[in-house]
Amino acid sequence: MLSTLLLLPAFAPAPAPGQRYNLSGWKLQTCLQSPREVEPKELADYSDANFFLSAGGAMVMLTPDNAPGITPRASHPRTELRELSVPDWDIGGEHVLRLTTMVLKVSNSSRKTVLAQVHGSADKDE
Repeated sequence: MLSTLLLLPAFAPAPAPGQRYNLSGWKLQTCLQSPREVEPKELADYSDANFFLSAGGAMVMLTPDNAPGITPRASHPRTELRELSVPDWDIGGEHVLRLTTMVLKVSNSSRKTVLAQVHGSADKDE
C-alpha cells in the first residue's frame, strides 16, 4: 500500500488584500505580542496568517483570542487598518462609515468584538 505525506507550512501564503482592494491610504497595525505596522507601499502585496483574502475574495483580519495587547491604550489585542488620508477627524458635523462585515467568532475571553471605531480631535489628549 502506498501512502503520501504532505507537509504544509503553518501559513500557506494567500493573496494579499491589497491585490483586490485599494489600500493606498491605509496602514495595517497589530497590537499583539509582536506588533507590526505595514505601510501602504508594502500593503499592496502583504498578507500573513492574520491578514489575507478568503477564497471568495473577502478581506480577512484575525486577532488571536489569547494574544496580549501591548500598547498603553490597548487592553485587548487587535488588528486594524488605520486611515492615513485624514490626520485627525473633526468631531463636529456628521460622519458616515459604511462597511459590510461578518463576525464568525467572538472573543472567548471578553465576549466583546469591536468592528470599527472613529477617533477625532477630542481623542488627542487621551
